[in-house]
Amino acid sequence: MIVFNITWSEERVREFLQKENLSYQNIEMPYGLSTGGDDRSSTCKKILPDDLTGKTVLDIGCKFGYFCIEAIKRGARKVVGIDFDPENIRKARMIADCLGMPITYELFDIETDRIQEKYDYVLCLNVLHHLKDPIAVLDRLIEATYENLILEVASLGPRDRKRLKISLFTSMLLKHLPVLFISGNGRSSQFRDHKFFITQSAIRRLLMNHQNMFASVNIEPTEFKDRFIAIAAKRRIGKLLVVAGPIACGKTTLIRKLQNNELPEVAGCLNVDDFSSWRTVNARRFDELTDPVIDKLILYYDIKRPFFKNTKVYERDVALDILKNAAAVSFLTLWTPPDILIEQLDKKEQDKSRDGRSTGKKYQKLRKAYQDFEKIRTIYSDWIEFCQKQSAKHIVVSVTDGVRISTDENWKQLVMEQ
Repeated sequence: MIVFNITWSEERVREFLQKENLSYQNIEMPYGLSTGGDDRSSTCKKILPDDLTGKTVLDIGCKFGYFCIEAIKRGARKVVGIDFDPENIRKARMIADCLGMPITYELFDIETDRIQEKYDYVLCLNVLHHLKDPIAVLDRLIEATYENLILEVASLGPRDRKRLKISLFTSMLLKHLPVLFISGNGRSSQFRDHKFFITQSAIRRLLMNHQNMFASVNIEPTEFKDRFIAIAAKRRIGKLLVVAGPIACGKTTLIRKLQNNELPEVAGCLNVDDFSSWRTVNARRFDELTDPVIDKLILYYDIKRPFFKNTKVYERDVALDILKNAAAVSFLTLWTPPDILIEQLDKKEQDKSRDGRSTGKKYQKLRKAYQDFEKIRTIYSDWIEFCQKQSAKHIVVSVTDGVRISTDENWKQLVMEQ
């Protein structure tokens, strides 16, 4: 059990409690005293494990610091609470001093200030609905999270529904949809500081689809104002290898050979001794990766994907958000000449037709694109330029006539030779 050095006398604690209004969260103080306010202990048990030894915690909109205090009690190595209200920070610092707890409290506006480091646990409880741009802030919170992002969200539950004057029928209809409900704002609004109300489905989609950063999102009701909490587990990948090329270039075959250790020269260039234990995932199948921690992963990536998805550039493809989750990234681009691409595409379409899975228009569109050598080379060039921006290991491989390996600097020579 962690023991903290309490230096305040009972008289000083009583005087502090009598003088200050601290009734938002009930915080246990020395000598059997407390601040009064809402009991958040049941929520705390849902969002924080009993053991936080060695972990770091950031609490956005910390108020007087209840959840920061609970994190320290659980052994967290570093706890930071931020709030835009100077009075909240002043009171939180005094409570921490009274309890003898090493918590850092900072005056901070999450909409204008930048979080400078990542934290294992990022808490944002009952904050999003107060903001001018909750989606932009959510992006910042995702970026600052290393392990778990925890949100407590104002939605369309009984309490908030009544305040918004929404009928029961309307709330029942909306709460199962991915809705971000915008309340009235301005001088005529009764609740000018409550701007956005977000349904559970909307939060799930924002976290799982808006960016490709989380392995799972667990949503539970909370007793606080009939709202809900969302606990999102961020993907953490040790080593990531992106095997890239257009459809039918031979990525599946190459990856199988890598996993069977049949391409030692390629593995050597990637500084990998054994690929047999590496997991694989297609860029279209991230929902299959439910484990938050993956040691070694190979990603199949179609370099024409952004053009089919209308994102047009690789930087906007959510599948490539996974690059941010990996400690180490390498790229292997598979070069296949257009005539071989067409041959392999035709065979792939024939196999699908026999199984009743013909892709029709997509196949015709691909085949036409593969007949344009300059267009194929331009797509490869754009992809390789993207890889160069990542400051990661990158090799270009051809297996059409034996195994040939090139760097991204002289890959065009490899192309011209074929």
